[in-house]
Amino acid sequence: MLGENGVYTKYQSEIMLAAFFNQHKPKTVKLTQASNANNGYQYFTFTLATEQTNYRVFIKIGVGNNNHSIEELRIDKN
Repeated sequence: MLGENGVYTKYQSEIMLAAFFNQHKPKTVKLTQASNANNGYQYFTFTLATEQTNYRVFIKIGVGNNNHSIEELRIDKN
């Protein structure tokens, strides 16, 4: 997320996302791409517009037995 790279706990991720969205208030979010790969993952790409700039949001979700987990989340300036 904007220069951050690493593996974080759910709690750490919640804090980082809250800080990001406090600084970058969303105006609109648009789903630009979604796919179900045969490798057990779902991929989503969004365009996030804020008052300052636009961002590209990428989410990779692992699909398991009756559960889903976020495997990767990226927020990059567009």
